[in-house]
Amino acid sequence: MLYNKSKALTVLGVLLGVGVLIYFKYMNFFITSFSEMFESIGLQTNFQTFTIILPLGISFFTFRLIGYVIDIHRGSIEPTRNVVTFAAYVAFFPCLLSGPIDRPGKFIPQLKKNRPFDYNLVVDGLRQILWGLFKKMLGFEVSKNFRYPYFARNIAEFWRKWHLSLTTWFTDYIYIPLGGNRCSKKRQFFNTMVVFTICGLWHGANWTFVLWGFYNGLLFLPLVAAKSKKNYSITVSDGKMIPYLSDMIRMTCVFLLATFGWIMFRAESLTFGFEYISRIFSKSLFSFPTEVRTSLVYICLLLLIEWTFRDKEYPLQIISQIRSPFVRWAIYYVMIVVIAIFAGQKSSFIYSQF
Repeated sequence: MLYNKSKALTVLGVLLGVGVLIYFKYMNFFITSFSEMFESIGLQTNFQTFTIILPLGISFFTFRLIGYVIDIHRGSIEPTRNVVTFAAYVAFFPCLLSGPIDRPGKFIPQLKKNRPFDYNLVVDGLRQILWGLFKKMLGFEVSKNFRYPYFARNIAEFWRKWHLSLTTWFTDYIYIPLGGNRCSKKRQFFNTMVVFTICGLWHGANWTFVLWGFYNGLLFLPLVAAKSKKNYSITVSDGKMIPYLSDMIRMTCVFLLATFGWIMFRAESLTFGFEYISRIFSKSLFSFPTEVRTSLVYICLLLLIEWTFRDKEYPLQIISQIRSPFVRWAIYYVMIVVIAIFAGQKSSFIYSQF
């Protein structure tokens, strides 16, 4: 009886979270889509959209809440009795806009501990900020969300390195409950496509995101069919200044497949996305204006740096091993000057819109 009550409350909590997400983020999307579908076959509708103000970071804190409820039901964590601790976990502002979606079992215990000033943590955070990453120096350890995904050698490895907290969330709370790999091959195909399609829809109420998720699911299916989801290590071509030819070919293929998918991900509509793709495969494909050539130089330089220090959390971590303060500060000042001179236009992190 107690288990049934717990299960009912868990289902209610999950449905409530999903319902809130659907209302605020997808209600108008579904209304518009069904209206257009009916009108395309000659059926006139009078569906009206709602004036809905989308709460900031709703996708992230909704997933945090759903994960919290499910983990309590599974017995992975104990429910917290402190309202402030619970609220701080759900709406932890450094992660509210762009993640990661930290698990409650890892993060909530940190909220209950004292966090004395840690000089090394502050220095580490400043170095990451200088390198272009973002990490609050507040005494908390948040999950590493991206681990050199463009050095991946197959799509499975790419998704183990891209937005790790989101990928593992879908794996733990959707893919495994659907049966995961413990079922027939056809069912594995179905589970894979469901997860990737939902992942696409999570990113936004637009068919472009659904198509992007479906596309990545299709890329993943050959690995499922061949049972080839090799768990490569984080580093590739260990100890090599230049990657092995086989690794380089695999990384190039994954990079091209992933970036091709980003076209639809960033498109305003399906029409715009397909038009953009059609323009890519024109005679201008191999034309390189001066500004493009300059950008390629910087890209190659940054790729070389990232590759060289791929076994580090971030490239500037190597500075902690330099004994001379003069050399360390010289590197800092040079980077600051370069950033000031070549800074481009202001732009927000792509995941801040979700």
